[in-house]
Amino acid sequence: MNLDVRVKSAAWLGAMLVFLAGVAGQDKAQDRRKFLDPSTPVSGDPRRIPVKPGPSGPDRVLVDGTEAAAHRATLVIARNRIFKIFPASSTAWPRTPK
Repeated sequence: MNLDVRVKSAAWLGAMLVFLAGVAGQDKAQDRRKFLDPSTPVSGDPRRIPVKPGPSGPDRVLVDGTEAAAHRATLVIARNRIFKIFPASSTAWPRTPK
């Protein structure tokens, strides 16, 4: 084999190895955990956006706009939308809402 072809092949292989090592060594842009304090409240999606501290989980208040007295309820969410609101004692919600 010609010496010139060997040199070109070695240079090409070296350039590819340097490029691939740089790509493999990068962190994902959306992984912000190493920059945030563990006690900082963040959104529940992979972007981990800091959010205002406040109630989360079952203690939220749903305002229906009717000015009726507040009451306990079970809220069923499907595909990030409110599917149905049941009385707190109800267990009749569907396993997989359609």
